[in-house]
Amino acid sequence: MELAPLSFMKRANPRMARGVRNINIENPKTNRDWLSRWRAYPHHFVEEALGIRKENGLEVSIQQRKALQDLGKMVFAKRKAGHLRKQGQPVPEEYKYWTSRSGISIRSGKGTGKDAFASWAIIWFLSLFENARIPCIGPGGDQLNKVLWPEIGKWIYKTNQDGNYCFIDCFRNVLKKDNKKIYHTEASVPGNEWFAFPKTVPNYVDEELVRNILGGQHEENMMLVIDEATGVPDPVIDAVENSFTKDNNFGLMIFNPNKASGYAYGSHYDEKLSQLWHPIHWNAEESDNVSKDHIEKQLIKYGSKENDNYRVYVLGEPPRGEDDSLIPFEWVQSAVNREVAYKEYPIYIGVDVAGGGADSTVYCVRQGSKVHEFQESFKLDTTNRCAEIMALVEKYDASAIMVDANGVGNSLAYELKHYFNPVYPVMVTESATSDRFNRLRCELWWRCRERFEKGLISIPPLDKLEEDLKTIKYDAFANKGKIVVEAKKDLKRRLGRSPDFADAMNLTFYIDERLGYKPVKKKIDPYRDSSYDRRRNSAGRTWMSY
Repeated sequence: MELAPLSFMKRANPRMARGVRNINIENPKTNRDWLSRWRAYPHHFVEEALGIRKENGLEVSIQQRKALQDLGKMVFAKRKAGHLRKQGQPVPEEYKYWTSRSGISIRSGKGTGKDAFASWAIIWFLSLFENARIPCIGPGGDQLNKVLWPEIGKWIYKTNQDGNYCFIDCFRNVLKKDNKKIYHTEASVPGNEWFAFPKTVPNYVDEELVRNILGGQHEENMMLVIDEATGVPDPVIDAVENSFTKDNNFGLMIFNPNKASGYAYGSHYDEKLSQLWHPIHWNAEESDNVSKDHIEKQLIKYGSKENDNYRVYVLGEPPRGEDDSLIPFEWVQSAVNREVAYKEYPIYIGVDVAGGGADSTVYCVRQGSKVHEFQESFKLDTTNRCAEIMALVEKYDASAIMVDANGVGNSLAYELKHYFNPVYPVMVTESATSDRFNRLRCELWWRCRERFEKGLISIPPLDKLEEDLKTIKYDAFANKGKIVVEAKKDLKRRLGRSPDFADAMNLTFYIDERLGYKPVKKKIDPYRDSSYDRRRNSAGRTWMSY
């Protein structure tokens, strides 16, 4: 969407840009012209003050630059309109588009620099607007604490090839970062007035929790950043607008469009919601930050630009839902960190054993509808694999172990029985329990699909697992009307690796199909069972206890 520049932007003094190289000679914080320029032009602040420019071996992409320009237009229009209203003067028509927007919503493919852009915007706002308040909301602690927060720190303390800081001293020296906040030390009460902070919200929230999350956030200068917005509950985003009570209050919503529903999706496609946000679309095919080789590999991997994985991860478009997709894209996304009941169920461990080469052995821990965690191991012998599995058994007090018994997995299952019972060797090539399926592997995948369809599964946010689930296809009538799931070798060829994570999870469903949810839990008694390996140390522990 191209909008005419604001009148202030037409009158900006272009000669100031020539002072970029010598910007540290005179403290720009004492120069009102520099501050006015940077408040109105975030892209100039990023290049000139933050140092993201070619001399430092860095560059702002075309997409990032355009979004920064739009950010500057919106903030300038909101502040100027507020000033005019206080003076009893009318707001010019050229400002009304921006003043009517709650903020900017960016949907994007992967690798385009979303987190870098969000970091630059946070540093810009925190550096230039007095007593700035920046709540940063995300669906999970990993995204905020392990991705966004380190990204902000990276740009504040970035150095160039000569070892000099890229960010000019007068701003860098007054910002302090820790795990809980990034704050301005020149505030009258540092850390309590002028700061940015992360806030994780669960998948399910009620109105009271929303009020607690946003309560008291009503500063004159407030930017609310919503990272990976499709994973943030709609009530939280909806409540964002109610917190924008001042002129220079707005939201910055950034997401990969992995769902064709919800508030973030609606900010681009819903007739009413899209009137409240300024929508921006970043296609990874057009990004300066994504190589052409990567795009070509993704096209080979997913087979078509119409494939939902390609649409979401590359084109930055929402999934459509493919007819032959076993587990639709949106079902998988909705299951990430879903709130489910699980504590009354026993805990099972699924083990997909590496067959060799670059494949990994993957352990999955599931309790009812809750997948607790995955562990991945490479090139381990049977003894070490047993040790790792038994460590998980002790950690979770597991009730049963299911092992892929094809090939080397058969010997692992046999060895495990010396230390734990029950252990179930699973041959996925054997007959299914129902005539609807070609074999057991197809049945386990279908039971997996049913859980996602009914919302009866919660998975951790793991890229490999999500990719395994979203990529596999099926044919409902391939073998005399029986459901046939895509062969592992075909899926492996398209993924470029074995779908070990999904396979490990599917193994845990074996016990549900064969025995139901309540198997008898029986651990070996080392003093009564002669098959137990009594290799003990002086403290009376087995070697497996470590």
